Amino acid sequence: MKAEGTWDTGFKAMSVSEITGFFTSLNNVRTTVVTDLYTYKWGVGAKIIPGEYVQLNLVDVKKGSGAAYEKLLETLKPVLEECIKAGELKGFNVWKRTYATNISESDYTVSFTFTTLDQALSWVSGKTGMGDEYKKVYPKDDIAIFNTKLNELRDLVSQEVWELVDITD
Repeated sequence: MKAEGTWDTGFKAMSVSEITGFFTSLNNVRTTVVTDLYTYKWGVGAKIIPGEYVQLNLVDVKKGSGAAYEKLLETLKPVLEECIKAGELKGFNVWKRTYATNISESDYTVSFTFTTLDQALSWVSGKTGMGDEYKKVYPKDDIAIFNTKLNELRDLVSQEVWELVDITD
């Protein structure tokens, strides 16, 4: 994905005073709460497109547990691929925060993507989930034990469901 030179085309045609006016007007209609930069770690599934939905889980990994947390999440790849095949979700991605302008409790953002709002709400409410797929991939393991290990490594700071309205590539 190339970001450089794709978003600034309109700005190149504007004068300095027009650009200054634009940014001044933004500050009059909104307040930036936080600016974070995340590094993509890994993901499975298809790319989300406008009109689809994403569940964002902001996660605080307990001190010294980052490597163990990432390793545990890696074991989910085949499980999540089975969930995608079953039509329960569209994708899953792990992002690690590399820069923040404020003190925040989230180190990672883990996202589940969905094609429809009903699909997203079904997953978020627990009507659907990865229990069956986990048992299919790891027949001798218990997802409850996996969840206990996960909770020992991290705290869930927040969960949000968003509709993607636009994307810049």
